[in-house]
Amino acid sequence: LTSAKINGAKYIGVGAFLGSALQTVEMNAVTAVGANAFTDTRLMTVTLPSSLSEYSREKTLTLYSQSSGKWEEKQVFEPSVGSGAFAGIPTLTQIAVADGNDVFFSENGVLYAKVANGYALVQYPAGKDGGSYEIKSGTVRIEADAFNGVSVLKKVVLPADVTSIGARAFYKSSVNDYTFKSVRVPNLDSEYVDVTGVSTKDIMYTLFATTGNLQLGSQVFYANFYDYVAKRTEERKLNESGHNYKAPSFGLKIT
Repeated sequence: LTSAKINGAKYIGVGAFLGSALQTVEMNAVTAVGANAFTDTRLMTVTLPSSLSEYSREKTLTLYSQSSGKWEEKQVFEPSVGSGAFAGIPTLTQIAVADGNDVFFSENGVLYAKVANGYALVQYPAGKDGGSYEIKSGTVRIEADAFNGVSVLKKVVLPADVTSIGARAFYKSSVNDYTFKSVRVPNLDSEYVDVTGVSTKDIMYTLFATTGNLQLGSQVFYANFYDYVAKRTEERKLNESGHNYKAPSFGLKIT
């Protein structure tokens, strides 16, 4: 499969085209794109439709409540462009946004979103040319996987407004020079790790796989930067385990 026209679908599922040979895609009515939907494909450019006009979407989960001892439905919000939806695509040089979209916009091929207190950098194309990039002034958040797999970029300048950096934001990227314009320490997000399906050669498997002799329970990782990967363990809680686990943020040490 090298080409796809998704003209009627509203949602592209998690990992829908993951690892495929897809080179072109059309999506005219999509309102949400799942995590890693296009990761490791061969897309060169992509245009997000005006219908993708919400920064987050509401989702209903059935979770176990420790207080009541019952399974209960709970409404949560998740990004309408899921983590790494367009990450790790070595051929991707530009992400465009159709006219009429009031939330997402493209600046020099980089995908941003308008948020309540500024902007969020959603995705920097992994194959984009240029050795240096200064993130747009007013950007308060760098989303998960935003620079994951970038292969050309060497230097990134982060504006003083940045207060949080998503999980894996710079993981496996070529960036080795970070300039923070603020003395305020941004928070680094962490996420629950499930290594099911992960190659045994991947560093994530090495860090987080359990064995019969070593059962560590739920595992949380900090891999925001390629050379800054840490791990901690927590007691597994039924209402927090799984892909929607969110651990507390912690501060990045700037030296």
